[in-house]
Amino acid sequence: MALDFDVDDGPSFDDLVRSKRDDVLKGRMMSQCWTDLADQHLFFKDIAKEGRLRGESVGVVLAAVEGISRVIMRTELVNTPQGTALENTATAATASSTLPPANTASAANADNELHHAEVLVRVADAYLCLYSSTPVPTRAQWHHSLLPAVQGTVVSTDDAANIGAGSISMQASASLPTPISTHTSAPSLSPSSSSSSVVGRYLSKLRGTLQTVTQQLANPNKGDDSGGEDGSFAEEELKELVRCCVASGRRAARHPALSKTEGKAVREMVKVLQDYAGSSTLEW
Repeated sequence: MALDFDVDDGPSFDDLVRSKRDDVLKGRMMSQCWTDLADQHLFFKDIAKEGRLRGESVGVVLAAVEGISRVIMRTELVNTPQGTALENTATAATASSTLPPANTASAANADNELHHAEVLVRVADAYLCLYSSTPVPTRAQWHHSLLPAVQGTVVSTDDAANIGAGSISMQASASLPTPISTHTSAPSLSPSSSSSSVVGRYLSKLRGTLQTVTQQLANPNKGDDSGGEDGSFAEEELKELVRCCVASGRRAARHPALSKTEGKAVREMVKVLQDYAGSSTLEW
């Protein structure tokens, strides 16, 4: 007895779910299309709920990262000889003449750490720009946002959203004040010069990842897997930044330049990042 099956060549329900979920998250679907899908399949309402939770979670984390990065830059500025002199001048009129000369090696190290803190602020701002443009950044979008941050230039939110559609323009960064520094050029971010601090080690690792991704994007058909289009690559890199801010934030919270209220606020931000780093909120 022959069996007669009605074979449908159209996409399966699972394929439809994956396709529409990606389209919705990437902002490619109109509200009416979404409403129609939700009316047909209640499962899409769950996707909308999870998407909202995802956005809230990332928003809180990015705010904490930005806050901690700026606190780190403030404390590192105080640690420089110039910052110390400014503090002492407020309490002693003759401080400029009585202060012993700063140790050259210590001054150089303090300036190096201040530079690392400034780059960390730019990296935090780059993530804010990236996730403001799309909730699921691709590997290419992550690369085009973070590379200028490490190099000292910035990418606008619109440019970050349009990676892949055309070339982007980079503008010189003017968002940060000029640091007080004895160096005429920025210290190197090579592993040998950055291994002394948590921020320095993070930036060295980030620089290596950027170089690897640069090669992968230049040779898309050679070697490594092209994953990361679903936002997972950018999420893992964000967690690397979060871990850096957790470790550095703990130390910054105890810095004498911060008041008790400020120290408490930093510890609360660290707690937010700790919860995120060990969570699976964004794992669908």
